[in-house]
Amino acid sequence: MNPKNQTRANKARDTIDDVMKKGQRACRLMIKHLHFIDPTLSNQLSLFSDSFDLG
Repeated sequence: MNPKNQTRANKARDTIDDVMKKGQRACRLMIKHLHFIDPTLSNQLSLFSDSFDLG
């Protein structure tokens, strides 16, 4: 992986970690937003905001 992609991946991980700290509602909103922006990626990752559960 080239350094540019590593930086991007780390930023993505940090963002996801921050959202998870905010709770289940924030996670659902992020997943819905991701699905709106990039439905193909959301489907490939099997993200479904109505069934997302942290616990």
